[in-house]
Amino acid sequence: MSITVPSTAASTPPSARLAAPVSLSPDLSPTVLDRCRAIVQLLLPHRRAADATIGDHPDHFPYQLRQLIPLVAASTPIELTLPAFPCKSPNSAKVLGRLPDHGERLALRFLNRLAGQLERVHPPGVRVLVCSDGHVFADLIGVTDEDVDAYVDALRGMI
Repeated sequence: MSITVPSTAASTPPSARLAAPVSLSPDLSPTVLDRCRAIVQLLLPHRRAADATIGDHPDHFPYQLRQLIPLVAASTPIELTLPAFPCKSPNSAKVLGRLPDHGERLALRFLNRLAGQLERVHPPGVRVLVCSDGHVFADLIGVTDEDVDAYVDALRGMI
């Protein structure tokens, strides 16, 4: 498992999230589909969704299953992208400083544990790509580019 913070963030257009149900081709191994469902099942408890009526069964997430199927079938490592860790809040009542602290350390440990659980289901492994967008809005919340750079550098060191 690896966690990476790239220098630039990539985004998925909202239209890419809209998808038809998974079409099961006759050549799709039941083992592959079961592994994909197990991966989605491990991720579901950690999702934040405005619409809780979707349910918590992996088959309710056809787009995600369709994305996983070719990776699992080819025994390719899975890359998960997480928009997170932009910078510390400038509110001194909420934080102790401008650099990552124990809160970030706990979050990174959680990601590492989750990736380990996923790797037990999918042995080729998982790579977590952290897309930090601190530079995009830092000026709006009163955080300097230097503070964002220092935060991301310290986060990389923590990783």
